[in-house]
Amino acid sequence: MRLRQWLILGLCGFLFCASPISSLPAHSGSTTQKTFAVPPALKEAVAFWRDIYAKYDKDHVVLHDTEDLGIVYEVVDLTDIGRRTELTQIEISELRRERIRTAMERVGAGLDRAAHEHLRSQTGQKEKFIAGITASGRYMPIIEKIFKEGGIPQEVSRLVFVESMFQLHAFSKAGASGIWQFMPGTARLYGLTADRYVDERNDPIAATQAAARLLKADYEAIGSWPLAINAYNAGRGRLLQATARLGTKDIARIVGAFNHPGYGFASRNFYPEFLAALDVYENRVSYFGSLPIDPPLAFEAIITAAPAPLPTIARVAGITSEALRTLNPGFSEAVLAGETILPAGYTLKVPLQKGAPCLAAISTIGRELIRHGYYIVQKGETLPRVATKTGVPLEELKTLNGLRGTALSAGQILRLPAAISAATME
Repeated sequence: MRLRQWLILGLCGFLFCASPISSLPAHSGSTTQKTFAVPPALKEAVAFWRDIYAKYDKDHVVLHDTEDLGIVYEVVDLTDIGRRTELTQIEISELRRERIRTAMERVGAGLDRAAHEHLRSQTGQKEKFIAGITASGRYMPIIEKIFKEGGIPQEVSRLVFVESMFQLHAFSKAGASGIWQFMPGTARLYGLTADRYVDERNDPIAATQAAARLLKADYEAIGSWPLAINAYNAGRGRLLQATARLGTKDIARIVGAFNHPGYGFASRNFYPEFLAALDVYENRVSYFGSLPIDPPLAFEAIITAAPAPLPTIARVAGITSEALRTLNPGFSEAVLAGETILPAGYTLKVPLQKGAPCLAAISTIGRELIRHGYYIVQKGETLPRVATKTGVPLEELKTLNGLRGTALSAGQILRLPAAISAATME
């Protein structure tokens, strides 16, 4: 990376028990497959992002040229601002923005018009990458297993660092969510559920399965893993357009020569960011030393046979609500808190050896709710069907619940006559 000295002014169901991530060797080289070797034309871009991931933290902002990442004008050091204990967080944020703005103006004043238009700031992400490595212990073994089963190179799994740094509820301004940053439409297209109970974009395992399907589809359509990775950001159609226009599948040439409004800075740098993340992760010990790694997830997956509140399931089954929350981050806060009852037919991950107790708890809870005069609507049920199932006349159900029509939604709670008992449901 070239640093312009004359401008230097200052200085993130089934049983699964994964193997610990610490058992995976850190490679001595940048990559192990020729497919992901760094192209000479992208070396400076990859070096830039490597520094962003492994050298600079949130207190260092790099002012650089967007067209040539080898040109770094200044590294703005904000460390002193963070040490101002007399300031509020809002005041610290405002002071940081002012320092960066002043530096951008100072640097820009020394550039011609063309170079000024290419001036950009990038905040370091070292602490985010380190946190991501720690959190990766829970999920990386599962991700690697899913990718292997899908015929996807292990290296591609490191793309998750570019997407989210393993922040489970990462959410972009564009509306992408989860560790694989799915947009709602793409999520539905690749089999993820999003309703009032669950958003599987925020479930790392379900989202990884969808990401594997998307990446494999991109690869089969384009015929190159580097281009399939780039398509994860820019879109399959855009990369097919690039290969057709330039007559090549050379990722370096496409990054350097494909000119399109829909293929801007983020898209052009997506593959170099991946290569940098791959290098930093594989050589994490060299970059950061020994880091704490979260233990891998170990769980059982069950299908809820009847509606039930999650905190009640946890209490009856003898597990903590926090355990269910940790294993099921895709569920809505209302479901996790028990404010909304989870209907039947949903996949619930529970601690090892707790599958049977949880299934028994769900069955018990369902009977108790009916015994106490309540019924929870299941998927596809209408009021006439509930009336037949419970033996309560349709009009009486309407009156008891203040209903006009017969349409119901899964998870909806209906009041039943006090005389109705669990035996009615047998």
